[in-house]
Amino acid sequence: MKWKLEKRKIKDLYEYAKNARTLTKEQSAHLHESIDKFGQCEPVVINTDDVIIGGHQRLRTMRKMGYKEVDVYVPDSPLSEKEVEELNIRLNKNTGDWDWDMLANAWDPSDLVEWGFTAKDLHMEEIPGGDEAEGGEQSPPKKCSMTIHFMDVGHLQEAENRIATIVEEYPGATHKVKIP
Repeated sequence: MKWKLEKRKIKDLYEYAKNARTLTKEQSAHLHESIDKFGQCEPVVINTDDVIIGGHQRLRTMRKMGYKEVDVYVPDSPLSEKEVEELNIRLNKNTGDWDWDMLANAWDPSDLVEWGFTAKDLHMEEIPGGDEAEGGEQSPPKKCSMTIHFMDVGHLQEAENRIATIVEEYPGATHKVKIP
């Protein structure tokens, strides 16, 4: 299947009746801020009959913002109802996961919160940012880590719940489990 990028008037697009994706007010505000800052950098996905398959929330937000036209991806042939169902779910569900170590060590937590994460997502009670060094510069947080190796997956899985409970006691602490 091939997709082509086209422009469509928002008023000519129809919402898919079975779209189950929703946003909270906070998520909606982050989406609005993102579109306001970067524009429509991800096209809406539609079927050949102008029914939206993916991008309902983007389209709603853009409509509220006064957009009249949007970029859309259109398939080269009509998708069946079953294909529309599957693609609608896949576009919203196949979102991947986060490398929490990378986020903790390579990103400023206050930026991550501004861009949509919560302190809870980051396993933090509050976001650091008030510590200042001489000259008004913020001193970078000191990162440290611990590695624990287990002889088998069973022991690792048993310990994971206990480790998660311990991590919750320390603001800013995170943990990651790797099973080879």
